[in-house]
Amino acid sequence: MKPNTALGFVLSGLALNFLHSSTKLQRRIAKGLAIAIALLGLLILSQHIFGWNLGIDQLLFSDKLGAIKTSSPGRMSPVSALNFSLIGCALWLAAHRNIHSRKVQVLALITSLTSLQVLIGYIYGVKPLFGLSSFTHTAIHTAITFFLLSIGTLFVSPTDGLMSLVISNSAGGMTARVLLPAAIAIPFILGWLRVYGEKLGLFDMAFGLSLHVIGNVIAFTGLVWYCAKGLYRLDIKRQQAEAALRYAYAELEVRVKERTAELSQANQVLEQEIAERMRTVTALHKSFREFADMKFALDQSSIVAITDAKGIITEVNNKFCELSGYSRQELIGQTHRIINSGYHPKTFFGQMWATISQGEVWQGEIKNQAKDGTYYWVATTIVPFLDDRCKPYQYIAIRSDITNRKQAEEALRESEERFRRAILDAPLPIILHAEGGEILQINRAWTEITGYCPEEIPTIADWAEKAYGTHQEQMRDAIALLYQLTERTAQGEYSVTTNTGEKRTWDFYSAPLGKLRDRRSIVMTMAIDTTERKQAAIALRESEARAKARAKELEIFMEAVPVAVWVAHDPQCHYMTNNRAAYNMMRRKPGGIMTATPATGGYPFDFKIQKNGEDIPPYELPMQKAARTGQSVEDGFEFVFDDGEVKFIDSRSVPLLDDSGNVSGVIGAFWDVTELQRALSDRQQAEEALRQSEERFRHAILDAPLPIILHTENGEILEINHTWTEITGYSIEDIPTIADWTERAYGSRQEQVQSDINRLYRLNSRAAEGEYPIRTSTGETRIWDFYSAPLGHLPDGRSLVISTAFDVTQRKQAESQLLRNAFYDGLTGLPNRALFMEQLNHSLQKAKRHQDYLFAVLFLDLDRFKIINDSLGHLKGDQFLISIARILENCIRATDIAARLGGDEFTILLEEIQDVADAIKVAERIQQELRSPLKLDGQEVFTSASIGIALSSTLNYEQPEQLLRDADTAMYQAKALGKSRYALFHPEMYATALTRLQLEADLRRAIEHQEFQLYYQPIVSLTSGRIIGFEALMRWQHPERGLVNPVDFIPLAEETGLIVEMGYWALLEACRQMQAWQQAYPHRSLEKMSVNLSARQFCQPNLIEQIRNILQSTGLNPRNLALEITESVIVENGDEAVAILSKLRDLGIEILIDDFGTGYSSLGRLYSFPISELKIDRSFVNPMTTNKRNLDIIEIIVALADKLGMSAIAEGVETQEQLAILRKLRCESVQGYFFSQPLDSSKAAALIAANPQWC
Repeated sequence: MKPNTALGFVLSGLALNFLHSSTKLQRRIAKGLAIAIALLGLLILSQHIFGWNLGIDQLLFSDKLGAIKTSSPGRMSPVSALNFSLIGCALWLAAHRNIHSRKVQVLALITSLTSLQVLIGYIYGVKPLFGLSSFTHTAIHTAITFFLLSIGTLFVSPTDGLMSLVISNSAGGMTARVLLPAAIAIPFILGWLRVYGEKLGLFDMAFGLSLHVIGNVIAFTGLVWYCAKGLYRLDIKRQQAEAALRYAYAELEVRVKERTAELSQANQVLEQEIAERMRTVTALHKSFREFADMKFALDQSSIVAITDAKGIITEVNNKFCELSGYSRQELIGQTHRIINSGYHPKTFFGQMWATISQGEVWQGEIKNQAKDGTYYWVATTIVPFLDDRCKPYQYIAIRSDITNRKQAEEALRESEERFRRAILDAPLPIILHAEGGEILQINRAWTEITGYCPEEIPTIADWAEKAYGTHQEQMRDAIALLYQLTERTAQGEYSVTTNTGEKRTWDFYSAPLGKLRDRRSIVMTMAIDTTERKQAAIALRESEARAKARAKELEIFMEAVPVAVWVAHDPQCHYMTNNRAAYNMMRRKPGGIMTATPATGGYPFDFKIQKNGEDIPPYELPMQKAARTGQSVEDGFEFVFDDGEVKFIDSRSVPLLDDSGNVSGVIGAFWDVTELQRALSDRQQAEEALRQSEERFRHAILDAPLPIILHTENGEILEINHTWTEITGYSIEDIPTIADWTERAYGSRQEQVQSDINRLYRLNSRAAEGEYPIRTSTGETRIWDFYSAPLGHLPDGRSLVISTAFDVTQRKQAESQLLRNAFYDGLTGLPNRALFMEQLNHSLQKAKRHQDYLFAVLFLDLDRFKIINDSLGHLKGDQFLISIARILENCIRATDIAARLGGDEFTILLEEIQDVADAIKVAERIQQELRSPLKLDGQEVFTSASIGIALSSTLNYEQPEQLLRDADTAMYQAKALGKSRYALFHPEMYATALTRLQLEADLRRAIEHQEFQLYYQPIVSLTSGRIIGFEALMRWQHPERGLVNPVDFIPLAEETGLIVEMGYWALLEACRQMQAWQQAYPHRSLEKMSVNLSARQFCQPNLIEQIRNILQSTGLNPRNLALEITESVIVENGDEAVAILSKLRDLGIEILIDDFGTGYSSLGRLYSFPISELKIDRSFVNPMTTNKRNLDIIEIIVALADKLGMSAIAEGVETQEQLAILRKLRCESVQGYFFSQPLDSSKAAALIAANPQWC
């Protein structure tokens, strides 16, 4: 074969292949290749005819050694060139949109004949036949290739042209298919036998010619007889069909005669009925009169309108006109659109028309608009009147005015909404719960303090278990008694445990709120958090205990000191307390009550008090003088007893002042100087007595339990006692002067304190200096409450002052801690909600005063905190929150505030920003910081945050809670967009949030009213082509919005936790329906019902028990149930998920991974999961015919399932091409719209009964 010949065959094969493509581009390529083939043949043929050389024979290839040597090397034979010209033209005609089938087939037949001519030459060994070319032989393989190519061209369009007869099922087609192969093969074979016999000398040419002719005659005679026999059989069948048809006509004629007789008899019966009807005319007139009376009564009591079949008003009564404001002339000829208020959706009236059009009575409530624009409600009953064909020919609408009732219902709904918002936004924790333990609502304050959201505590039992621990049974019994309450009741204080493990003390109050529709009592319980108050009370008791201890120490000191000490507790000195030395000195027994001014007015003592031999009146006693004058009194006197004993006494009385400077009592000391008076007669003896007295006073100061210091006017420190030194660490050698003391104790505040001390030297009485922080020698800071009193003057005239201090450090620390607990988060040290809201309110008020002042609130929620907290433990979770707090502090300015609201929620207040770009920069900076891993004890943890931003200028905000609410709304919008991002609040978000809230309320009502339905999509086996099961899909038939898309309510149900109850119902209903189908269609191939299991439902602790109960109650075999879960459910729950899946497998239930390949599966652990089937997501199936990458992914998933001993199912199959590819990939089962869309139970049952089969 010449190179150009081979090139022509390659181009012809490509063109023939592209002709079978449906794409426009490939058919254009086929047309171009056909032109190239035709030109190749024509150019080479022209060289043979005209003898010129165009230089194309060896343009691309040259003859190799050993090739046939010709006068034109590399040139194909004229026969080959002719065939290429013919085939090129045929392929060019076939490439057109409207194929010229007959022309294409004629050209292909000519090509096949020329090829056969060459083959005959080779078979018979006649060279002139295969060498018709002047210069070049045609090779046998070239001829065979041309013959096959021409046959392929004939079948480009087999249903048109000459070939249509060959492939038809007619008698001609059958004959042609039998004769054509024989017409080609038999002459070839007989001709070869003739030539071969003559060459071998088996017979001569005459015998050979006779053999050839007779053989053809016999062969074709047999073929004609075979075809005639087939046609004869067809004719017999035709005759039998005609006979059957004639018999059917005869049967029909007999039946027509019978029917005619029946009609004649029916006519006689009809005449009798007409006579009977005439007799009923009188009764009918009577009925008409009764009907008129009923119509009058109806007109007087109801609103009535009559319309024709198209809804055109034909009659209205007076009440209709009065209520609508239209006259009868304005209404007749109109439709009810004239009073349409626009309140109801089109689907509402569509359902109404669908009901009455079927001849059924419709009842409902409609909101209409009167002529003056006012709205009114009517309860409507529409009754269709049916004709003989049971088709409505007119409708009567009977209405009653229910406007007042609807207005009352709307007012009640608005009141309930205000009540609900009041509970939600109340500053105190509030919970609404119903008899039986169901928690209907908890407000934000409850969640913020306890950390428990409504989904975590759906029942009182859950709350008691989490909050009261081992006391939960006692608390449940106590709560159960609340449902019998008739008035508000205080329950008392209880200790509750938050989700962080913190203990809080709550004072509970409960009140009954009536009953629900199911007659269950509903109770509202409110709590007052008394934790801080309790802690303050404990701190106060501890402080009082310390004060009592100090007082006890002082009492012991007074009893131990040898100096007689007395204290008068009131300015009149009615009541006095003395130490043991005083009782001994007055020769009395300890413990007796003494007074200097007895109520009887008599002398207060049983001995005399004299001075220089003269009695001293009671009001002149030193204690009375000190109380009266408010100044210290020093004096000497004698105690004269009845037995003649005389004691010489020296005393000092000092008034005690209250905070207002008034005398509240007197304290004094006196000592017996009798011995000195008697033993010493000169000055030396007196001074010795004074020295001893001062020494005793000094020891009393030194041993006092309170810090005491004696200092003089020029700053000299004369004495500090042991307690002072023990607490401060400074001895008198360390601080010889007041300047040394202030330098060490007060540091930078030395000058201010020194100025305060200098004023003490001008005191005339005891004074309270106040509280000062001091620094001890160890660097510790203590807080002392100082009191000072003058002690007279030294001999050199300097003033002497005694200062006493009370150490109030612990009390101040307790007060500071209480204050910090009230305004700061105990874990992170950040401001808490209370402080943040206070600062936010300040910023809001400032923005109102200054129009150019702008600030922003950022609301952050950590995206993966629950996973970290649950997997690493609460201790690591706390460390994680502390690390986040430090990151937030580093991302903001010193003037900004970062706060923790609770759990994993943080807020940031950005003050005095220029525009929104400043807030966005902070949000981006935070997200950038969170991209780096956090190290918790060497373990790396990754997280991200969803951030909502609310600007103060967005709306005219009145309350700080509104700003926080909008930032929270924006945060949820960011989380819905895919987490790890920020969103800026705009007013449309608030409307969206309200819509979402309404949808949540509708969802709860839908559960109560059972508005959900299950639709079923068939699962088809690619082995048998029949239905082997169904997937149950939930649909919501909303009373106003119609059929709601699952995409619009399933995510919300997941978020609110309602999916648990919805999922339980779906599982129960699907199992019940599957069992019913298996009983109704026992011979069908139904193997399984596939039900989706949500993440929330999967995590329920009683999941296994619920499923076991459902299977028992419905009687369904567990092997007929398959549960679909997503990859994320397994990944997020880890080993716990494996344990749950193993228990489900032990029950005999199949487990499917839904949407496989779209999540984050751990392929390394996939084999360890008890999974039986992988479900290929529709996102891979839909584009697989145009995207090779998706096709490769599907092939990998099918192969992976096969290797792991699982099976694969593909969803979303919509075309025959997709089905063919999946069957080729050996995918075992499929589902999608190609087979059926999801059907309700009745249509699905009809499909099962039909038992379709898809090949």
